[in-house]
Amino acid sequence: LGQLGDGSSTNTTQPGLVNLATIGLNAVTVSSGDSHSCAILVDGQVACWGRNNVGQLGDGSFLDKSNPVIAQLPSSKNAVMIEAGISHTCAIMDDGSMYCWGLNANGQLNNGSGSAYSSPVQSQLPTGTSAVIVATGESHTCVLLNDSSLHCIGGNTEGQLGDSTLVSKTSLTPSSWNQNSSVSELSYTLGYASKRSAIVAGWGQMTYS
Repeated sequence: LGQLGDGSSTNTTQPGLVNLATIGLNAVTVSSGDSHSCAILVDGQVACWGRNNVGQLGDGSFLDKSNPVIAQLPSSKNAVMIEAGISHTCAIMDDGSMYCWGLNANGQLNNGSGSAYSSPVQSQLPTGTSAVIVATGESHTCVLLNDSSLHCIGGNTEGQLGDSTLVSKTSLTPSSWNQNSSVSELSYTLGYASKRSAIVAGWGQMTYS
């Protein structure tokens, strides 16, 4: 499927370079999903490679790519965080907006649709808020906003949205994490402020092997 980004579909047990020479830019951070990866480049663009059956590479096609291709994000914005889920991808931009692409069967792209998208679509954040950190799973997406609230959307059969239900949601739903909390203040991407308590929380399916 080309998920190593080396221009081939050959399995290997040895580390190899991703073929960023086809783009001519170096990467500053990378995130990998089930069978695809995406990287933020030094100029703020996003390059992706690997499986693309539901558009998770964001290049406007549904064709697998063994070499990196540029995701079709707005040229006027730079990506500051990238997160690859199982079959969808989300990026936070330098203006606090968030764009997602790929599988959307559970509404995890947060654009009001249930269709897969091969090009990035802007996520619908609560009015007056900006995205700070995003996390993507198999069928859901969670985003920490600049007001310190955490919202999630998508599949929830294992409680992965953290809203104390097992009901899937097609619109952003507040998680019970970090509510009414203002112990400390941190700055994340480009100075977007976020307050948090010094606690660790988790939710969703929990299995042991």
